[in-house]
Amino acid sequence: METRGDRDRVVLALTARQLRAGLAVLFGVAIGLSAYFGISALRDNSTRDIVGAPPEPASWIDSPRFSVAAGHSPARGLASAPVTVVEFTDYECPFCRDYAATVLPTLLERYRDSLRYIVRNSPNPVTHLNAVQAAVAAECAHRQDRFWEYHDALFADIDVLSAGQLQAHAAKLGLDAGSFSRCLGDGSARDIVARDLLDGLQNGVSGTPTFFINGRRVRGVKTLEEMEEYIALALQNGGG
Repeated sequence: METRGDRDRVVLALTARQLRAGLAVLFGVAIGLSAYFGISALRDNSTRDIVGAPPEPASWIDSPRFSVAAGHSPARGLASAPVTVVEFTDYECPFCRDYAATVLPTLLERYRDSLRYIVRNSPNPVTHLNAVQAAVAAECAHRQDRFWEYHDALFADIDVLSAGQLQAHAAKLGLDAGSFSRCLGDGSARDIVARDLLDGLQNGVSGTPTFFINGRRVRGVKTLEEMEEYIALALQNGGG
């Protein structure tokens, strides 16, 4: 005899399947939008700016403010820090790799008491065929509290992001292999990447890296001096 509890479990199962189907559609839409925008966001190796993107305002303080959610994205620094930087990145982007190797470590060390640094995903499947799965793997590492180590491992091996290499990075970092594999396959981390990608597109992310410094958008790879200038401006403006 069917009980009310049985019916409730059936309804919950159906709801979960509907949510999964909806998120799959969302990811497809996000990938399609990424393909559309990504073609015009391809970079020229002779410039640090994004080719085809609208010009940014001359000054950070003149830039419009965007509401870019952090959610449960990987973060370093205190939540109460006066300056928050949200970076949208792509693990096959050589500009993101160079920034992660040369600028980011100094920022995290130098501004540890005044900076909250958050990383979100903006893989471009048009030119970077392994970027989506690398982003998914990074989210799976985040679930085991090893995002930053995995993030660095991906950028250190940017030319080898095969499925086997993603597993090898996890093994080298001592992640639980079973949990990591289930995360790669169950779609939940992929849903997070899709949300990040769509949120980025809605907020004008047309290439990587793109930064939101206290909500103000800054496109293109930046030097340490440039990032320090933005952070100083944010601090001078009371964190605004």
